[in-house]
Amino acid sequence: MKISKVLLLLASVVLWACEGDDHTYELNPENIAGTIRQEVDLLSGQSYKLNGSLIVENGGRLNIEPGVTVIAEGGSSSYIAVAQGGQIFAQGTEDSPIVLTSDRKLPGAWGGLVICGRAPTNQSNTASGVLKSEVTGLPYGGTEDDDNSGILSFVRVEYSGYSYDDEHQFNGFSFFGVGSATTINNISAYASADDGIEFFGGYLNADYVVAINSGDDGLDFTDGWQGRGRFWYAYNSAKSGVEGSNSASGDGITPVTSANLSNLTIYKMGEYPWFLKDGSGTQSVDNLVIGGLADNVGHDYFYYIVPQDKAGDNETHSRVLAGDITFTNVRFINQGEGNESNASGSLVIDENPAAIGAGQWDDDETLAPAWLGSWAMP
Repeated sequence: MKISKVLLLLASVVLWACEGDDHTYELNPENIAGTIRQEVDLLSGQSYKLNGSLIVENGGRLNIEPGVTVIAEGGSSSYIAVAQGGQIFAQGTEDSPIVLTSDRKLPGAWGGLVICGRAPTNQSNTASGVLKSEVTGLPYGGTEDDDNSGILSFVRVEYSGYSYDDEHQFNGFSFFGVGSATTINNISAYASADDGIEFFGGYLNADYVVAINSGDDGLDFTDGWQGRGRFWYAYNSAKSGVEGSNSASGDGITPVTSANLSNLTIYKMGEYPWFLKDGSGTQSVDNLVIGGLADNVGHDYFYYIVPQDKAGDNETHSRVLAGDITFTNVRFINQGEGNESNASGSLVIDENPAAIGAGQWDDDETLAPAWLGSWAMP
């Protein structure tokens, strides 16, 4: 009887091991979709196709070398996502960026890049603080301020923003509860059908951030994002150049968004150039060049809904009055015909006609700073 029990136990272990092998990720350059639970390398200078979702799960690590191109099938919800506990190390160079694109060169042709971390957000509605992202269904959020999801450097996402419906749309880059040990610099979202880059809570710093030809907002932060951003550039956004909010769930939701931003150029936009929305949180912005609003839009360059009777955003208004939202060393340029108003309500803007924002530009068509090289656009 004892021998039979041992044999039965061994058989169970072997069966479990065989079943586990069925889930081993095998890299197929013709379609890299699948689930990564170990370390996988995409090799320098190579092209890979994607038809479906590529998910880096807990314990998995995706390394992408300089010069890699991933080409998603156009007209699909194909996407790349890093789940909680997974990591991506996509480290390109200025001369050899990593490009995540589609075979259809149209906005919304595929999903985009999604990273889900364990850092706090103010949308947490469970004891663990864990939510699920709107597009992938992967959990995010928690209590680990310094969670580490990896490194993105010299990475461009093109033609992203696939839409399931009006409420479920991919951005170029979507950062859900990503922690401060994650490194983000020199990333570019080009021709996303929705926002270029959006931070949903988290404790994440990001430098040299670019959004060009976004179908909605260029740069967006919300849900209690705590971060420092330096050298941000948003160009030709269909709606806002920057949208900064605290929470759509109501006033006083914590942790409160805290954005510390410097050296920005926000140029050409279709609606609210800088939209202070849903409580706004605290925002400290220094050295900003802003302009290029479409003619006769008639919105303030720094716009928020001034409370009146039952309508309005009381939390944002209170933060403005308390001095929690500041814009210093701001230069307005090419404001557009009929757009003379700089700021809503009681918001005071400290102007400086010598400000250069994200960096000195050579022409007045794009105001692109000198550091914005070919790595950032096709």
